[in-house]
Amino acid sequence: MASSNNQGLVITLSLSILLTVVLGVFMYLTMSNNSDLQRQLADRNTAATSLEGNVRDLNAELTRLKELIGRPVTDESTKIVEDMSRTIAETASNGATVSPNLDGALSKVVADRNGFDYAATERLDSLNAKQRQLQETIQSKDGEIATHQAAAQKAETTLREQEVRHSEALAQRESEINDLRTKLQAKEVEFSTLKTQTDREREALTSEIADWRKSVVDYRRRLFEQEDLSFERADGLLTFVDQDRLRCYVNLGENDELQVGTTFSVYRKSNNGVGRGNMEDIKGKIEIISLMGPHQAEARIVFQETGSPLAANDPVYSPLFASGQKLEVALVGLINFDGFDGSDRDRDELRRMVAGTGTKIAIQVNSVGELTTEDGQRLNEEDIETLITEKTRFLVVGDIDSETDDTVKKDIYRKIARLHGEMRDQAEMMGVRVVSLSSFLEYIGYSKKRVAWTPTDPFPAVLPNGGKSSEANGTFGNRESSAAISGRFSGRRSQTSTSTGNVSKLYQNP
Repeated sequence: MASSNNQGLVITLSLSILLTVVLGVFMYLTMSNNSDLQRQLADRNTAATSLEGNVRDLNAELTRLKELIGRPVTDESTKIVEDMSRTIAETASNGATVSPNLDGALSKVVADRNGFDYAATERLDSLNAKQRQLQETIQSKDGEIATHQAAAQKAETTLREQEVRHSEALAQRESEINDLRTKLQAKEVEFSTLKTQTDREREALTSEIADWRKSVVDYRRRLFEQEDLSFERADGLLTFVDQDRLRCYVNLGENDELQVGTTFSVYRKSNNGVGRGNMEDIKGKIEIISLMGPHQAEARIVFQETGSPLAANDPVYSPLFASGQKLEVALVGLINFDGFDGSDRDRDELRRMVAGTGTKIAIQVNSVGELTTEDGQRLNEEDIETLITEKTRFLVVGDIDSETDDTVKKDIYRKIARLHGEMRDQAEMMGVRVVSLSSFLEYIGYSKKRVAWTPTDPFPAVLPNGGKSSEANGTFGNRESSAAISGRFSGRRSQTSTSTGNVSKLYQNP
């Protein structure tokens, strides 16, 4: 507050000094101008005095000349002047030269003196006029100075009044600020105390929540391990099974956003729940090959247990399918399920199967221990918390603890194991089901491709070496077996043989 008061005084003094300087300069210029005029007037008076002296000297000389020529100083002086003037006029009118005698000289002197008198009179008149003008100028300037002095005095008075009012206002504001500062300090102390208490309560609650969450995760894990619980539900039912063609139909279709190529596990009618770790209730696997309507699709029977064929009303389930929903899964570990020893070919095949059902791999750890998206974009470890959420359905765990003597691979396996721990913790925190790769493949109804196949079906695999002849560039010739072939699979048959016996009820369609 004192600083604000000092600033007001400094501003007031600055304005007073500025006005004083301006008035001083103005008065100085005015006084300087008056001094110049007085000096000029004095010079003119001096010149006039000098001229008057000259006139007196000339008059004295004239008097002496008159006395010298014997003419008394009487009214004749006027006659002499008149004679001289007449002589000059006559001389001027006749164009004759004045005779060089004393009268001529006197006439010339008189004429010169008259000229000097006239010039001196004109100069004196001019000087008087100048003096009057200077007096008028001085009076005008004095009036202006008086006006400016009055204005300056009024401005100074106003400034002092404003300074007084400003000082009073500043004092009042300073008092208000001091009151507010006191209240603020009290509030800060109160806030600091409340913040300390709140932080302690928050820390206690955070610790308690963390303990409860950890307990819930542990109990959930134990419950899953001991009781093998599953909250998954069957996705649909088989509606018809054609054992002759190894085809079946399900009550899912276009309106359910079913995709061709989706595989399902088929469960027994009297099952203990789908999606469990114990897979004894899985009796077969199917693959959707055609969509036939809003809620109907045709599937190929990929596998069925001997003695327990697929039948109508058997429930089907796949973790990659949910009617009308877009699912997400997370993937960690080396992928090895089709004989390629954890190479990227197995990973590409799994990604193809997942993508074929419309499911998204939200986050994965690739074969070199890097966190990436489904399309290979690099991620940071902080993205685990944002990408494994309640929308994630499964965390699929591949091979984690592979033994190797390769130093580079050991480092990769250590990175995969560390990321697996972080992803598992986040999955358990969000209630995401953690399943092994083998269980996941069983759930989706995957069946490993084998070389053996039925000639009436498309070949399910690619031979790694192709067909070989006995010699280089040799021809294959006729590869058809010469042995007897069942009429059902023979390409030489004329028609399919039909059994004439009774069919077991186990394989009959209802």
